Amino acid sequence: MATTITSGNLRKTERAALAVSGRFDTAYTLLAAFFVAGLYIDGWAHNHGRVDESFFTPWHAIFYAGFALVALLLLGRIVLNRRRGLGLREAIPPGYGYALLGVFIFGFGGIGDLVWHTLFGIEENVEALLSPTHLLLAAGMVLITAGPLRAAWVREGSFQGWRALFPAVFSVLLFWSVISFITQFVHPMLQPWAAIDVGGQEMGGELFVMDADGHRQTRLTASAEVFETHPSFSPDGSRLVYAAEIDNSFEIFTMDVAGGQVQQLTDNEGIDWSPAWSPDGLWIAYSSDVDGAQSIFVIPADGGDARRLTEEGAGDWGAAWSPDSSQIAFQRSEDGVTDIWRVNLDGSGLENLTGSERDGFQPSWAPDGSAIAFVSEETGNGQIFTLDLASRSVRQVTFDEGYQWSPAWSPDGSRIAYVSDANGDDDIFAVSLAGGEPVNLTDFAAMDDGFPAWSPDGKWISYRSRGDSNGEWFAQTSASLGIAALILQSALLAGAALLLVRRFELPFGVFTVLFTLNAFGITLMDDEFRFIPAALLAGLLADLLLQRMRLGPGRLGAVRLFAFSVPLLYAGLYFATLFLTGDVVWTIHFWGGGIVLAGVAGWLVAYLVQARASELAKP
Repeated sequence: MATTITSGNLRKTERAALAVSGRFDTAYTLLAAFFVAGLYIDGWAHNHGRVDESFFTPWHAIFYAGFALVALLLLGRIVLNRRRGLGLREAIPPGYGYALLGVFIFGFGGIGDLVWHTLFGIEENVEALLSPTHLLLAAGMVLITAGPLRAAWVREGSFQGWRALFPAVFSVLLFWSVISFITQFVHPMLQPWAAIDVGGQEMGGELFVMDADGHRQTRLTASAEVFETHPSFSPDGSRLVYAAEIDNSFEIFTMDVAGGQVQQLTDNEGIDWSPAWSPDGLWIAYSSDVDGAQSIFVIPADGGDARRLTEEGAGDWGAAWSPDSSQIAFQRSEDGVTDIWRVNLDGSGLENLTGSERDGFQPSWAPDGSAIAFVSEETGNGQIFTLDLASRSVRQVTFDEGYQWSPAWSPDGSRIAYVSDANGDDDIFAVSLAGGEPVNLTDFAAMDDGFPAWSPDGKWISYRSRGDSNGEWFAQTSASLGIAALILQSALLAGAALLLVRRFELPFGVFTVLFTLNAFGITLMDDEFRFIPAALLAGLLADLLLQRMRLGPGRLGAVRLFAFSVPLLYAGLYFATLFLTGDVVWTIHFWGGGIVLAGVAGWLVAYLVQARASELAKP
């Protein structure tokens, strides 16, 4: 007859042997690695435009499958230990209590994420990293992936060699990589600010996006040699169509607002200009002089053959769609006079809307289809007017000094965004049709902004911006953000390294593996693989320092020197990579100071990770 094992007849050592084993730690670590790999695969898909407006994607399936496997292994072990007679608290493998909490936090966050996406849609850009449910998922992941490290930490005895230390070392790699992922928007490897010239010299034309109130201006393109202009949102707000200069000509392109997946739609000898995405998402209208003077063309939004709508040589451009996508308004210049016209999508119904009574430029159709906003010089300078299509009555909207142009009607019909040089530079303003003073949304002295385009939900405005040689403020702001990002990531790197140094006798190669794999994951997000050799070399130097310095609990000075040296070396190799692969636009004061501050960040972290009791005592 078999003997029943109960909690009462188990010794403490026997309970520990049942609750945890090296094989469990290894299996858990491997499944946790699959879990984190799923996170990075999903992030790669988002950054490369491989997702749609659905929660149920193949990438999410891989990600959540990884979570399910880790959770089943941990819960299965607990159930097995309970069946062997352990109490509930004792059945949890030592060191995995917070991992179990992480399982429940992540599960709750996953359900919340589904609800969040249903209510508010799929997040884009930095929003995808900072939405509350995604932060909850990240917190759960950190607790889950830290389980093997905590298990090794609380276990008695020393650990030596790769086989014994594999779970603990890779546990640090995994939760560090989760934190790197969620902070990728301030990661120097993905945002090499030191190599991006946003001021201090001519910026021909780049695309930006901002909140509808003018906050959070974000640069979407960073190619100083290419002039990009005239953005227009797709109906779902996920993509932009724009014109870009290629080989002394302009062609029409589309791009993801979140970055990645650029598609060229036109390729000819002419100037293809001022594109506009149809509200039904099927067409893109634009003007082209491929056969002479500018005419209006349409092309399928996913690419294909273009079709001319207006006659050759009339001088037509500035296409604006009617809300039902059946008509296009545009400006036509004939005999020195420019008027607003409209035409049906099949090319019929051509009609002059402003006639000979006034000139008209740059139309924008009201979202309810009842009126068209346009620019007129009948007052002596450019002002914004609206034309009621039923009564043909005209109303003046702006009364500012200077020249007002490029009106864009907000999706709810309450405001019009436009460009004005009233303050000496071209800035984007918004004015309420109910009355009130216009609001300057882009008040940067060194920037000229133009061609605003509202997102379909009215939350964003995309626009083109040009910098001049006085763009020092923008350059200083960008450099400050880059230095802050370098300090943050250096502190995280030092913290991950010192956790291992404090507890374990590390074999050679630990930091080479840690730094290289972490860099591979984060550079995968935007194909910035050029930084991987720098990470590998930094890890190798850290391993050499560790062997030479013989760090230990009683050598706090050496530990702090190590914590200072490793991020400093890593930052130095990072900037060396930028110098070797492109032009570093930062001055030596910026990049030299950044390297030193990276070391200082690691040095300060050492005081938190390892400190004397006297240093922690109250004064």
